[in-house]
Amino acid sequence: MNLNDLFSQQVEAFFENLYASYQSVAGDFQEYVTVQLQKARDIAESITEVARTWDKCNQELARRGWCPLLFADWDLTYTDKPDDPASMNALETSFENFIEENLNIFVDYCATMTTLEDWAEHLHQAAAAHARREYLLAVPIWLIAMERFVSQSISGASAKPLRVFTSKFPFKQSQAIFGAAFSHKIEQDVIAEIAHELLRRLGRQSSELEPGEYTRHTILHGAFAGFGKRRISLQLVNLLVAIVALAVARLDSQIAEAGT
Repeated sequence: MNLNDLFSQQVEAFFENLYASYQSVAGDFQEYVTVQLQKARDIAESITEVARTWDKCNQELARRGWCPLLFADWDLTYTDKPDDPASMNALETSFENFIEENLNIFVDYCATMTTLEDWAEHLHQAAAAHARREYLLAVPIWLIAMERFVSQSISGASAKPLRVFTSKFPFKQSQAIFGAAFSHKIEQDVIAEIAHELLRRLGRQSSELEPGEYTRHTILHGAFAGFGKRRISLQLVNLLVAIVALAVARLDSQIAEAGT
């Protein structure tokens, strides 16, 4: 079931129960309550529709290779016209520029992670190469850093490295790293699903690719020479920081849950 549909059902159930509790109230007060409940229903339906549209926008951005960020304003990946190509193109451009403008901040953030501390210099050099438009130097580093972070987050630093980039990368393993610790965190669940799909896409077999598409294997093993592009570099930084932020949010949620 779509997470936003689930949210809609929960909202509807809440107001149905609330309405039922007032059925025994008579007179003008009951009429007043009925009017207010209808207003509340309208608000809930409006919020739910926005959530569905946000989800649709993000699914289209994901199809284009982008992952929404948990800590970013929700309207950064929202347009009320997700079926309009021009609106989605404008939204994509805006999001791409947001990643570019904050790239150094994202790299600093990722470099503070325990699993990436000894890769801080690699990340900063990649960021410098990107700033010089030397994307051929930056792209491989983003891929290797992403693989290291995901692999060690699952297996641990001393364990055998896990094969991350495979089209069969299990969703349950993604959930173990960055799925929402609390099931009601719909936004985190949506972003985690998108991040997992983008990871899986980077692990596809060559036979699954359309012309111009790339994977971790085709880049790092020399089968795809056209990876020196700004867009590819930004998409990989975007996915790296999205995964790191999701992992941190999950850990924070688990700590908070353990403390309750």
